[in-house]
Amino acid sequence: MSNLSPFANKHRIARLGGLSLVLIASLGMSACDIEKTQEGEMPDVDVDVDADPGRLPRYDVDTADVDVGTKEVEVTVPDVDIDMPNEEGDDVEDFEDDTEEALDEMEDNLEDARDDAEDRP
Repeated sequence: MSNLSPFANKHRIARLGGLSLVLIASLGMSACDIEKTQEGEMPDVDVDVDADPGRLPRYDVDTADVDVGTKEVEVTVPDVDIDMPNEEGDDVEDFEDDTEEALDEMEDNLEDARDDAEDRP
């Protein structure tokens, strides 16, 4: 039996969630190049006089180039004939055999499609 209180598990989950957010943020920041192009400055404020507006720094952000392509793949779809069993249940075994054969044919066609997709550039 664990000596940890229920709060310890909540704190672990919170820490794990925080660590996950930091990891995601760091991955996002590593996917682009950020260059500071202008310094920021705080406004000069005088209580009796109008203030000069402040200025936020400017940044040029070059994000990662992502090329998304498509390719056509022809997939043979099996013709599945389903004979429903009659009320007495005489055709149940035939129905199960037909279903198993259709599933086998679908698996074979899927494997062929995957092989064809891997062979294409």
